[in-house]
Order: sequence, then structure tokens, then C-alpha cells
Amino acid sequence: MKPLKLTVKNIGPFRDQTIDFTALGDMFLICGKTGAGKTTIFDAITYALYGKLPGARSTVNVRRLRSDFAAPDEEAFVTLEYVLNGERFSVTRILPCPYVNRNGKISEKPEEVMLCRMRDGLEEPVSGTISELNAAITGSIGLSHDEFARIVLLPQGEFADFLRQSSAERRDTLAKLFPTQIYADCIERAKEKSNALGAELDSIVKQQQQFGADYEPSADKTLLEQLNGALERCQCERSETQQRIIALENDRIRAEEQLRVFAEAERLRQKLALLETERPAIEQERETLELAAEAEPIAAAADEADRAERAAETVRTQLAQTRLQQNAAEDALRQLTDQENDVECAREKYSQAEFLRLRLEEAVRAERELTDAVRKQLAAQKSADDFAERIRSLETRRTEIEEQLESPDFAGTDEDRSQQLAEKRQQLKETYRNAEETAKRAAQKRETEDTIGRIHTDYAFRQQKARAAAERSAEAKRGVEAYLERQTHAEHAQYARILAGALADGCPCPVCGAREHPAIAGTARTGTEADDAPDTAELDRLKAEAAEAEKASAEETAHAARLEGTLAQLQTTLDAMENVPDPAAAAERLESAAAAVRQIESEYAGALDAFRRKRELQGALRRVQDELEPLRTEFTRQSVALAQTRTESDALRTLAAAVMQQAQKAGYTADTAAKTAESVRAALDRLQTYLDTFTEAKREAEKQLAQAAGSIEQLTAQTKIRETEARQAAERFGDLLARTDFPGADAVRAAILPAAEKAERAARVERWKTEYAETAALLRETEAAAVGVTRQPERELAQLEDALASARETLAAAEKTYQDTLIALEQVKARIGGWNALEARRLETARTAGLYRQLFNDISGKNPRKIALDSWVLGIYLEEITAYASSRLHRISDGRYTLLLNQDTGGSGAKGLDLEILDAYTGKKRPCGTLSGGETFMASISLALALTDVVRNRAGGITLDALFIDEGFGSLDEASLEKALAILDEIRGTRCVGLISHVPGMRSRIPTRLEVIKTAVGSEIRTVFTQADE
Repeated sequence: MKPLKLTVKNIGPFRDQTIDFTALGDMFLICGKTGAGKTTIFDAITYALYGKLPGARSTVNVRRLRSDFAAPDEEAFVTLEYVLNGERFSVTRILPCPYVNRNGKISEKPEEVMLCRMRDGLEEPVSGTISELNAAITGSIGLSHDEFARIVLLPQGEFADFLRQSSAERRDTLAKLFPTQIYADCIERAKEKSNALGAELDSIVKQQQQFGADYEPSADKTLLEQLNGALERCQCERSETQQRIIALENDRIRAEEQLRVFAEAERLRQKLALLETERPAIEQERETLELAAEAEPIAAAADEADRAERAAETVRTQLAQTRLQQNAAEDALRQLTDQENDVECAREKYSQAEFLRLRLEEAVRAERELTDAVRKQLAAQKSADDFAERIRSLETRRTEIEEQLESPDFAGTDEDRSQQLAEKRQQLKETYRNAEETAKRAAQKRETEDTIGRIHTDYAFRQQKARAAAERSAEAKRGVEAYLERQTHAEHAQYARILAGALADGCPCPVCGAREHPAIAGTARTGTEADDAPDTAELDRLKAEAAEAEKASAEETAHAARLEGTLAQLQTTLDAMENVPDPAAAAERLESAAAAVRQIESEYAGALDAFRRKRELQGALRRVQDELEPLRTEFTRQSVALAQTRTESDALRTLAAAVMQQAQKAGYTADTAAKTAESVRAALDRLQTYLDTFTEAKREAEKQLAQAAGSIEQLTAQTKIRETEARQAAERFGDLLARTDFPGADAVRAAILPAAEKAERAARVERWKTEYAETAALLRETEAAAVGVTRQPERELAQLEDALASARETLAAAEKTYQDTLIALEQVKARIGGWNALEARRLETARTAGLYRQLFNDISGKNPRKIALDSWVLGIYLEEITAYASSRLHRISDGRYTLLLNQDTGGSGAKGLDLEILDAYTGKKRPCGTLSGGETFMASISLALALTDVVRNRAGGITLDALFIDEGFGSLDEASLEKALAILDEIRGTRCVGLISHVPGMRSRIPTRLEVIKTAVGSEIRTVFTQADE
């Protein structure tokens, strides 16, 4: 990932700034005053990509990024354009923003993210939710937020802290950067599996204990053989009993069949006798059915004769009623003909009234139009009066405005005067800002001088403590040397005494080989030797004092070195403020500038107010003039319309008066034309009703007369036909009755049976015949089957039942014995099988549990090296990082320092992750915490660059094209600074390197820089290109 352009709007101290990284080259410097916003640039890059801040500030609420200079309704956002694997991307992230909703309550717009792919100069938006877009950005870069903050962006002091961390703390840091979770998961899974197998083994042992403490599988095997033999014997007895029961069942079935045949024959005889008793009733039913069949055709002829007679009588009755209706219609028509003269008079009156109605309607319309015309006339008169009044008012207003504009108050209020005051106001405000900045720098200068004084005092105190600690250390070391000298002297004396005791005249000395011994040492210890005998406790005390004093000296020396570096930085800052005046003079200048600003603000506000009021009056005058002309035109038009309305009103009054005179002549005396027209319409309605009633009555009478004549002719013909049909039907009935024994029609109808009853009687007769024949046939067959059968089947059947019950009891007893034996056999088999299965599981589980327990011990730190698997893997990564870092540190420090990995120290579970420094000057190793400020920075930058190298080498898909370093160069001397920049210069060919530093010398060494300038209205970013020093 390589940044191309960064745009920040209302972020931190920046209102609206854009950085073009493509114009900065491979290495650039970011410089500016403290608090100007240098680190905010790196924060904005991280926020654009990951939605949170880097390093230790990652827990800070991102809402704090919003600029205090931004208005409440302005958006705050970051847009970063970058290139990744040859593709250009643009990501915009908008901060949450408060707003007032429609209910008047304060709500917040949520954060927004927009990701675009840049192709051929066009943006292709990538769709998705915020979480999906975050995942897409992180996945494409290949680094998490923590990895980015430690590999691409190196915040202030992060790697110095990493250098001084304990093994456990360093293990947590490395675990965030390298994929070791899989190894930790392996350890956890091995532990879980080992515990689970141990619990399973305990469960199996508890299950085996349920068999009993004295359980023997061999005893169950013997019992199994015995039960198998008993089961075979039970099976044989049960089979024999079942065969005997089958034979007895067959005999019982045969006896039951014989008994059933005798019983069936007896039942059939009884049934046949019962059917014989029903024979007379059946014969009577048959005779009744025959008589009904004979009467059916005669009854049909009688019914036909009755229907024909009724039809003839109905037609005769209709003919008589129709003749009566004809007579009534003739009378009504004669009466209506007599009224023809009255109807003609009514029609004449209707025509006259209709003509009068039309004239009255014209009069009504004229009255309405007259009313509207009068109303319009009044409205037009009022409107004309209003327009005249408005014209007079506007002319008065125009005169007043012209007089105000000519007054002396508006002299000299032209636009040029306002522009001159605005320019002067801007110049004075700039003077005030400069004075304010000078006052701040004066206060900062005074504060820096005070700080230098305090640090000088502390520096002297630390040097004094370091010298005292060095003297204590030298004194303790001299005491240790004296102690060791006395110890050596005492040992030599002891050896001499031992040798003296072994010397003899003529025997060679084991030391010098002489055979003569003129001055043999005494074997007893002298007083001096007893006093010089070594005291081990004293030696330990002296060593402890020496170590403590040496440690205190090193700590005080390191502290003094850090203070010396701080003094150098502060002195450089103070030198840069040489031309800054003292605070009193700066305050005086600030107050003078403030007074001038207040004076010009007052003048400017007055000029603006007068200019604004003049403009308002001029605008009002234009509006009055624009309004007057249309009003005059409209007044003239309305005056003409008023005259025309009066003329129309007079014509309408004349028309209404003429019509009302005509209505009075016709006999209508209503007050108004509308009421007179209503009376005429009522008279018309009455005449129309009379005429319609007469016409309808005459039409209906003629219609009824014609219908009656036609109906009489038809009914006369139908009467003749119906009388002929009735006579013929009566003759047919008489012929049929004469051929039978029935005395009359009533006897015929009495013999007729309803269809349902007839069917029921016929079915009853047929059922009796069928049942009688079937019963007789079955009796003959049953009697034939009973020939040759014993006459005592009941006794034989009882004997067979007794024998069968006894055999079943024997079978039940044998079955119970068989089932009991079978259950006991299954229980023994289950017990043997359960024991064998548990034993096999126990052996297999014990073997597997042992393997997993050993595996867990090996990878969890319970191994000879006491290192867990994930720590061992992290150690490999750290070893590779240390190798890269050591190479760079060796060059920066002129071969003095080498970074080493201590494989033997560390806490439980994190052993092997300690770092230490090999000092070539002393040939000794020492902790990283003993390095001075500049040395710590050299080791930190070497470690940071090594980490980026290792991550890039191990993750082939990750392209690290950028590196940003925040602060730390101020603790380096000139030579170390040159070496650090040389190392950064080596990697800038493949990466974009951005540095933040206050060190003045960095500006001369790095030609391209971003200067962050702090002002009272926010910070600005300026790109500066200079010629680098050779």
C-alpha cells in the first residue's frame, strides 16, 4: 500500500487540507510546532483505512478527531487515494455528526464509508455495508489495524516500549503480528482432549467397579455353559408338548363340527315349521295384489273423465267473466268521449301558460343578472376607491423616502468607503494575530528558559549522584580485591602447613625437590593468619554493595544522558527564539493591536449599518415606483368597467318591468318574477296532469274493449272442444267398468294400492317363497351330512377340552422355565460382553490418553526447555527479527552494539523472548533498559525496520510500499543521525518514507518536507522543496 493523496476536512486542527504524496518523492519530512497537527496526518491515514486511531490511541473515540474549528452543521471526513498491487483505490470515511431532528432533539448521523476503485480516471464504487467495506480494505492490504500500526506506522515510543518489555509482554505484542493462534489452539485442543480422555477413563473404571470388587469373568463362562445345557432340555420338552396340543386341537375341532351339524339340522326344522304357519297370510297378500292390478286401468279411465269435465267447466266460467269485462269497457269509453270539449279547452290554456312561463323565466334571469350587476357595481366602486387611496398613500411614501435619501446622514456612505474600511480592518486583524503569536512565543520562550534552568539543576544533581555511586562502587570493588588477597594468603599458608607436616629429612620436597629442609613452617595457625581467615558473609556483602553501586551509577548516568539530550533540544528551541521579545513587551504590543482592532471594528460596523440602511431606502423607493404605475392603469380600467355596469343594470330593469305587466294581465299577482313564474309552473303541472290522465284512461278503455272481444271468440271455441272431450272420456270409462265385477268408480278406486305399499307387499311374498325354498334345501343337505355320526358328541368334546387344558398347563410351565433360563443366559452374556467391551475401551483409552497427555506436556511448556509451542514459534520469528535488527544496529552504532535474543531467561510460558545488548566496548551483555535515549532510538528503529522486513518476506501477498516514523530523532548525535538516515535512505527506493521530527538539522538533510503551520483559525500544510546539504 502506497498513499497518493490525502484530503482532510474538519479533522483535528485542519479545516480543509490536501497532501499530494506523489510530489514528495521517496522520503519526506513532516515538521512544525508542538501541537500543530503533525501526528494527525498519520492518524488520518489510519482512520481512513481502519476507522480508528493507531497505537495507544486506538481506544480513543474517533469523534475526538472532529475539528473544534468546524461549524456544527459541517461534515468532517478523510479521503485517501492509494495504490495497491498496481491498482488505485479511493476510500472516504465521514465522521459521525450531530444534528437537530424534526422533533427538536439532537441526533447523530452515523459514520459513513465509501470505497472506490479508480480505472481510466473514473471511480467505480464498491458496494457493501461498513463492516463489509472494512473487511475488504483490510483483506486487500493484508494487515490488521495492530499490524499496520506497528509495521507501516511507527508511533511515538511504541518500539522503545517493545524494546523494554518483559518476555510475557513481548509475547502478547508478537502474537498480534504473527499467526500463532493456531499453535495456541493446538495446545488448548491437546489439553481438552487429554482432559476428556482422562475423564472418559475414570468413567470406564467406575463402570467396571459396578460389577463388584470380587467379580471373575471365568465364573460367568462356566455358568454360561450350564445355562446353555438347561436351555436345550427345555426346548425339547416344549416341542413335545406342542405336538401333543396340536393333535388334541384337531380332535376338538372335529368334535365341535359334529356337534354343529346336529344343532344346525334342528334349527332348520324349526325355521321350516315357522314358515308353514305364515303361508295363509302370504296367500291373502297375493290375492290383494291381483285385484289391484285389475283395477289400475279402469281407475285411470275414471280419472281422465273427471279431468275433462273440470276443464270444460273452467272454460265456461272464463267466457262469462270476459263478457262482463266487455260491457264495463264500453261504458267507460262512452263517458270519456263525452269529456272531449273540456280537454280541448285545457290544451288551449296550457299553451298560453307555457308562453307566459318562458317570458317569466327571462324576467327571473334578468332580475338575477340585475342583482349581480348591482353587486359588481358596488364592488367596482369600492375597488376604485381603494386604488385611489393606495395611489395617494404610495405617492406620500415616495416623497418621504426621497427626503430621507437627501438628508446629511447618508453623506459619504458609498461602497468605496466601506471597502477601504474592510481592507484596513483586515490589516489590523492580521497585525493582532501576529502580536498574539509573538506573545505566545514569548511565553513559550520564558517557559523554555525556566525548564532549562530546572533541568540544569537536575542534571548537576544526577551527575553528583552518579559520581558518588561510582565512588561507592570503586570502594566496594577495592574491598572485594582486599578480601580475595587475604583469602589467597590464607590458602597458601594452609597449603604450607599441610606440606610441612608431610616433610621428612632426606625426602624430597614436593614443591622444590630439595632433600634438606632448614626452615619448616609451623603446623599451627598464627594469630595473624587466624585474623586473615576469609569471611564468606563479608564477601557477599561487598559484592552486593559493588553491584548495587554499579547499577545505581549506570542508572544515574543514563538519566543524566537523557537530561543532556533534552537540554540540547531545549537549547536549540531557545536559540530559534533569539529574536522573540520579552513577555511584557509582547503583551504591550498585543494590547495596542487589540485596541486598534476594536476601534476599526466599531467604525466598520457603523459604516456597514449606514450603507445597509441607504440600500434599503433605495430599494424601497424602487418598489414604490414599480407599484404606482400598475395601480394607475388598473384604476382607469375599473372606472370604464363601472360605467358599463351601470348601463347594463338599466336595461335589465326595463325588461323585468315589461314581463311583470304581462303576468298581471294574465291574472297572476305575485310580487316578483320568480314567485310569478313559480305560480305559472304549478298551473302548468296541474293542466298536464289532467291531460295525461284523460289520454291514459281513454287508451286503457279502448285496449280493454279490444282484448275482451278477442278473448270471447277464443273462449267460445275452447268451450265446444272441452265439452266434446268430456263426453268421450265418460263413454270410455263406462265400457271398461262393464267388463269387470266392480259395482262402480268408488269400488275401483278402493282396490287401487299405493305404489310403495304395492311394492312392499310383492317383496314380502317373494321373500317368503325364496326363504322357504332355501331352508328346505339346507335341511336336506344337513340331514344327509349327519348320517353315520355318533350320537354323543357333547361328552367326547368335554373329554378333549380337559386333555387340552392339561397339555396347555404343561406347555406354560415349560415355556416359563425356558424364558427364565433364556433371561438368565442373556444377562450372563450381557455381563460378559459389557465387561469385555469396558476392558477393551479402558486399555485403548488409557493408551490414547497417555499419548495426548505426553503431547500436551511437550507443547505446553512442560518440556526440558520449559517453552510452550506458541512461544517457541514466536521465538523463531523474534530470532529472525533480531538478526535483521542487529545488522542495522551494528552499522548505526559503529560496530559497538549488537542485539541478541536471550534463550534462557523469561517467565513461565514466555521463556526465550528476552532481548539484550552486547556492548563490544566492554565485551559484556546488558539489558536493553540500560541504553541511553539516543541508543534506545537506534535500537528501536533497527527493530522496527527489521519487523517490516520479516513480515514482508514471510507474507508474499503483502506489499509494504510505505513507512511512517513519528519522532525520536532528537536523541541522536550528529553521527548517529547520519547513520540512521543512511539506513532509511537504503529502503526508500522501494518504499515511501515519511518522518516526523523537531530536529532542525533534519530540514537540511531531507530536501522535501511538509511544514504544518499552526494559526488561530486552524493549521495549514505547506509543501517545501529545498536543496539538500551535501
